[in-house]
Amino acid sequence: PSDASSYVTDVKARYGSLTDEYLTVYPCENLRNVVVAPVTDGIFGWATERLANMSGHVNAHSWLYYFDHVSTWAEGISMGAFHAAEVEYVFNNTKHNIRYSPGWPEHVSDKSDLAMSDLMSDYWVAFAKNGVPSVKGKPEWRPYTDGDRHYMAFRNGSAELGQELLPGVFELHEKIVMQRRTQTDLCWDFTNIGLLAPTLNIK
Repeated sequence: PSDASSYVTDVKARYGSLTDEYLTVYPCENLRNVVVAPVTDGIFGWATERLANMSGHVNAHSWLYYFDHVSTWAEGISMGAFHAAEVEYVFNNTKHNIRYSPGWPEHVSDKSDLAMSDLMSDYWVAFAKNGVPSVKGKPEWRPYTDGDRHYMAFRNGSAELGQELLPGVFELHEKIVMQRRTQTDLCWDFTNIGLLAPTLNIK
């Protein structure tokens, strides 16, 4: 959006009665962020949280995690904790300084990267071996349930158990999807989130 006023107009045209809640979760303080954040939260946040939540309804455990570890080299090219960044940590490949593709910059993992890699791979190996990501001497990773909403945050070379990840965000996206289900000609997909969504005839 070109300015805050046009942003509010765009939100009203897409979310109607959910406008106030939408603007609370995504205020117009950063006009770039209000375009990117809802897509990130919808695709990588709400969709994942919903899968974890629904597994509890069929007596299956899920363990939700939030990867927020930013390597020095990724920070240097303004990438942050980007999509799929955790893969090399899960498979403990950071010590090999693997590049994600030929076009990615050369990099050298630091101590924090190596610690994060050892930690995450320990959890994933434990889960593969025992069906539970439990590592002796490390924080207990508790299953995600609709009531408890536990998750593990991986950042700065450590694991931190948390609860209630991104308050209000998943609830908003759930309401948006339910609202759009009333529109028989529109389904949820990757291009139908945030300001990328088409305007609707809603109140």
